Amino acid sequence: MEDANRKSRGEGRARGGVPVKVTNAGDGATRCSALELFVYLNDIAGKHGVGRIDIVENRFVGMKSRGIYETPAGTILYHAHLDIEAFTMDREVRKIKQGLALKFSELVYNGEGCCFPDSRC
Repeated sequence: MEDANRKSRGEGRARGGVPVKVTNAGDGATRCSALELFVYLNDIAGKHGVGRIDIVENRFVGMKSRGIYETPAGTILYHAHLDIEAFTMDREVRKIKQGLALKFSELVYNGEGCCFPDSRC
C-alpha cells in the first residue's frame, strides 16, 4: 500500500487519436508499444484504484445483474481520448458522436444489428 500513497506523474503522446507513448515523469522510463503502454498504465493506475466500478444493471432478458469491473489503463486512455475530443471537435459534433456511441453500445449489448450470419448470433 505504500505505492498507493505516492503520487504518480506521467506524460502521454497520441498520434491521430491513438496513444503511442507514455513516459514516467519520476524516472523517465518510456513505453511505446501498445502492449507495454497498456500493461504499464494498468500497473500504475491500478495501484491508485483507477478504473474500478461496481454496478447493478438491468439485463436485456429482464433480470438484474451485479458486476465488478476493473480496467485501469482503459479508463485512463478513454478519458485522455475524451480530452483530445474536447479540444478538436465542436460541441454539435461531440453531441452527435455521443448519441451514436450510446445507440451503438445498446445494439451491441442487446445483440441486435449483429453483423454475423444468423447461425452465429
